[in-house]
Order: sequence, then structure tokens, then C-alpha cells
Amino acid sequence: MAMVFDTLLFARKLEVAGLQKPVAEAHSELLSETLEEFSEDLATQKDLKITEKNLRNEIEKMSLNLTIRVGGMFVVAIGILATLIKIL
Repeated sequence: MAMVFDTLLFARKLEVAGLQKPVAEAHSELLSETLEEFSEDLATQKDLKITEKNLRNEIEKMSLNLTIRVGGMFVVAIGILATLIKIL
């Protein structure tokens, strides 16, 4: 995701704060390059919502799968119990 950064405004504010123009421009350019490099790895709200939706879907699938497995084990346990009662 591209990040908007006003290098001219930043450099001017640094100049007003007392830095010489070449130094202010160098700081501004360096910060701009750094933000550009690291902004590629940032997640947007849309990215987070998609990830959340995917995770919720996976959790729902796993929950259903677990419910089916526990239900199956319960049925088997009742069958075993019924058989043991008949035998004894």
C-alpha cells in the first residue's frame, strides 16, 4: 500500500526548526524512502477484515468437525456400553 508523505512540507518544518536546507531535505528524503519501503508490509483495514473472515470460517469448520467427531465417539461409547450390559 502506497503511503502519502509530503517531503516538501516536512523539509520546510525542519528548516523552521533550525536545520539547514540540505540537511532538512536529506532527512525528508530518507524518511520518505523508509516509509515507502516499510509501507509495503503494512496491512490495511480491508486486509485485516478479509483475514478475520477467513479465520472465522476456518474456526467454524473446525468446530463443526469437532462436534461431529465427539458425537461419533459418543455413539460408539453408547454402543460399547449397551453391548457390555447385554454380555454381563
